[in-house]
Amino acid sequence: MEVQNLTKRVLEYLRNRIITGELVPGQKLNENEIASRLEISRHSIREAFRVLESEQLVFSIPNKGAFVTELSDDDLIEVYQTREMIECYAVELLKRKKIKDLLQLESAIKDASNLSIPSTDDPEQYLKFHKKFVNFHFKMIEACGNSRLVHSYKSICLNLARYQFKSLRLPGSLETDHKEHRQILDALKIGDYDGAKKKLKSHITKRLHGASKISFQKDL
Repeated sequence: MEVQNLTKRVLEYLRNRIITGELVPGQKLNENEIASRLEISRHSIREAFRVLESEQLVFSIPNKGAFVTELSDDDLIEVYQTREMIECYAVELLKRKKIKDLLQLESAIKDASNLSIPSTDDPEQYLKFHKKFVNFHFKMIEACGNSRLVHSYKSICLNLARYQFKSLRLPGSLETDHKEHRQILDALKIGDYDGAKKKLKSHITKRLHGASKISFQKDL
């Protein structure tokens, strides 16, 4: 149990810094430095590296070490295509089950209504903001009652968050997303599932276009 807790600690530390860009794409992860900073054995760090590799946040090269996965236009498109498939299928399941009681989505919109994009580059502040901001989409997936779909969605969200970290800072993005979340929910509440799916697709496409405006090249 102690080893698992230590590995979780390393995972949280590294995930947060990869998502916010503190650890830049292509950067080598220094085991000794991480072990010294967290006062944790290298065994726990290597276990964390294996998990991060399965999450596609890290890749390893034999005899060279572990590196932060690169961001790219191709990867961005794949992540958003997968996101659209999962979220639209969730709406289809809501339609099949005739689910219109979506109080958790209403609550998510309310929680996000007073959010403002952090004015500083404090990673912890951003991560708290991001969790509340994307909660609408999580709650929509959960509402369809398919645990495997929830698991699949979670598997892409860490990589999605890396792109969102920059794109959410584009002017007007917060206000636009809040408005579109409300439109999607209003359609679901009256049973207009096809209309909700259409609005959802448009919403995701806009976010993809916004993210594609960001340069993902490493700073030289």
